[in-house]
Amino acid sequence: MLERIFASNGTSLTFERFEAISSALADSDTGSEFSLPNKTTVTIGYKELIFSSQNVEDVEYCIPLKMGSNPIPSTPYTIWLETEEDFINRVSLNQQKINKITKNKLIGCNIIKNGIYVRNKKDGDKFRCRDMTKSVKKYLIDKKIDKCLRSSYPVVCDNDGIVWVDGIGVADRALFNQNNDECGLLLSLETDPII
Repeated sequence: MLERIFASNGTSLTFERFEAISSALADSDTGSEFSLPNKTTVTIGYKELIFSSQNVEDVEYCIPLKMGSNPIPSTPYTIWLETEEDFINRVSLNQQKINKITKNKLIGCNIIKNGIYVRNKKDGDKFRCRDMTKSVKKYLIDKKIDKCLRSSYPVVCDNDGIVWVDGIGVADRALFNQNNDECGLLLSLETDPII
């Protein structure tokens, strides 16, 4: 696996480099970083080693959302905006699991008229969800999202503030309401490994 990662970055895995990785793993704490040739950074995560050719922590973005897949450049994240039917067809899950998944991810389609977009997490991000004020930073720490990924973590917003954060849920003001909304749209997040 390490040989493949090094090859994808245009370098080879020498014995010395292997020893350096092994030593860093044995002696370092979660969140520690060290550099490899060809501008590759290795971060020790909670459950994995994160190899990146750039520092994802520095990535800033603000991208309008469209229906379907919305990959976020220079990050491991893709935001999906789709109908429940399209989501079911894409992931092919059973109905019981679908009901659980959609519980905190369904927004009213009327919210799209208010300029929906995705941006990276900012310091102090909070929003009202399930009648409680939620801190995005606290959630990411509690869920052991690696520090090098937190600053690029996607936050879906509109012109009035945060609409949805994966794992926390939909803002109370943006929840699908059968009486007021023509339809509901599902937001979901996919995370690819960083190599």
